[in-house]
Amino acid sequence: FFFKQKTAYEIAQRLVGSEMCIRDSNLLFARKHAQTRDDLTCDPKLPHFSVGDVNLTKENYETYKKDHNVFLLGISDSDCEKCCYLETMLNLLKNYFSSRFFYKNKSIPVARIDIKAARGTFALDLPTLNYFPKILFYKDGVYYTYAYYMHYPLILYFVNRVLHPYVQLNTTREIEEFLDTRKESVDWTEFYKWGSDYEKIGRDIMPSRLVRAIAFISDRTEYKPETNAIKVAAQWLSKRDDFRLALVFNKNTIKAIKKQHPSWFSPYTHNSLMIQREPNDFSKFSLDSETTNFYYWLTENSLQTVDEFQYETIKIYEQVQTPLLMIVMHMDAAHEAESNNNIKLLHRIANKFSRFLLFAYANATSGWIQERKISVDQIPGALISFKDGNIAKFPAGQEFNDENMERFVESTLRRKFNSPPAETPKADISRTIYTHTKALRMLQYHSFNSTVFLKDSLSLVFFFTSLVDSEKQTEFGKSINRVAELIRDIKINFISICGYDNSLEPLPLERSNINPPHIGLLVKVGNSDRIIPYNGPISSEQMLIFLAKHSEGRFHFNKEMLKYKGTELHNYYKGKVESQKKVELQSHSQMIAHSLLR
Repeated sequence: FFFKQKTAYEIAQRLVGSEMCIRDSNLLFARKHAQTRDDLTCDPKLPHFSVGDVNLTKENYETYKKDHNVFLLGISDSDCEKCCYLETMLNLLKNYFSSRFFYKNKSIPVARIDIKAARGTFALDLPTLNYFPKILFYKDGVYYTYAYYMHYPLILYFVNRVLHPYVQLNTTREIEEFLDTRKESVDWTEFYKWGSDYEKIGRDIMPSRLVRAIAFISDRTEYKPETNAIKVAAQWLSKRDDFRLALVFNKNTIKAIKKQHPSWFSPYTHNSLMIQREPNDFSKFSLDSETTNFYYWLTENSLQTVDEFQYETIKIYEQVQTPLLMIVMHMDAAHEAESNNNIKLLHRIANKFSRFLLFAYANATSGWIQERKISVDQIPGALISFKDGNIAKFPAGQEFNDENMERFVESTLRRKFNSPPAETPKADISRTIYTHTKALRMLQYHSFNSTVFLKDSLSLVFFFTSLVDSEKQTEFGKSINRVAELIRDIKINFISICGYDNSLEPLPLERSNINPPHIGLLVKVGNSDRIIPYNGPISSEQMLIFLAKHSEGRFHFNKEMLKYKGTELHNYYKGKVESQKKVELQSHSQMIAHSLLR
């Protein structure tokens, strides 16, 4: 994948000079700088490493992190004479953090690291850093890298975003202002003293696109797990300059918003997650869904169906695991008609392959392309980039049309996943296997290990590939889906039944030689993670026996459990949506489960 970073702590020689800024100047040439050349000069009264509350060394680094759950970190290199310009900015921020901008009514400390001394000896948990100087913010064990203009209102906005990854809105007017990305909106948080201390940034130097998401939660008690999961996702998404999330709990406000924008909600609920990519371009996610993987959904849905490869979208592409189909072309006035036709072609291809790919276009002369050394065999040209680093290029000499592009995508995906040719279109194949595995919790690459390897828990995972339509895979899917329904209905909470589509993402278990379709039991034993393969027949009963055998006595399989599936009671449970009936049935189900497990 062409998003791989360079070796950690590598310093680009071209940045040593008065043109240095907090981000590689080559990556920002297409954007208007917020500062002038004079802003990057050094103050003789503030020599290198003179600003800060503490200089972190091998002796105090770990202790300082334990004693401070938040701090600003200025990283520089004592061999870089011109890097002293950072002192002016840190001095300004340090004064602000002790007089105007606080966290939990306390000053925010400013720490320093000389990367020359730290390199390879301590601070090994720092994110990969290619250029210096850098500003990072530390919160609760995680570093967040500031990678934008050396402009103090923007840095304050970045710190506020990390400290308060979501805002709470109460009125329809606040919601409208939050979604109006044409204007610079005020963040109503304690860091800004509820807006009164907000330092105006200037819309012209904000990211060119701003993504907004709102979680409408009418019942805070019933949807507490979903609310907490959304807050966790917001914290991780605070690393993005273009993203902001809001929570709305006011029931009257939610009712009014649903009346104005019914398409933001499912018909029978006032609880929903909505994301706005551009004005009038949005998606919704039902909070009644079984999955709580809001981070990945918000990340991937921040992209338009076909998007431009540029500063804001690159950061999103870096986070998702889905392969990317990109057309590289000339986008100047002389090629306007050709570039418009290529974008329309991408949209048509996306209609058929959006289940497997993301879609982007890029200007051949863009600095983003040159920086990542992206090349095609012709202009216009196309490539498919996979997260494992493999790249397939559209054959040179072939005409850019629907037939050739479809053939290129089809053959590349099947070759990548070692799949035999299928008679049915991939979209139909995908629907087939997913239809039979609705009860499984579908896993994502980025959160795989943290989801399945949990202490005192068992995860039975079905590895499959939706690019292949095979009878064996379908039968495996049906059997494990029946197991998942039973485990869910008799409420065995320490067992998770999951699915993982290897067509969309690489296998996350480096030591395993899994060949889908495959079922494995994933467990944590002490500090190590283990995968126990299921080698039994395609049988729900045998899978349950396998689970019972490895549950250390916590689960005892009773064949009577199988009779519970398909009964009138089960069909009643599956078909009703009224909350009161759910409560009554769950109580009844618990009594049945208790009698079966005695």
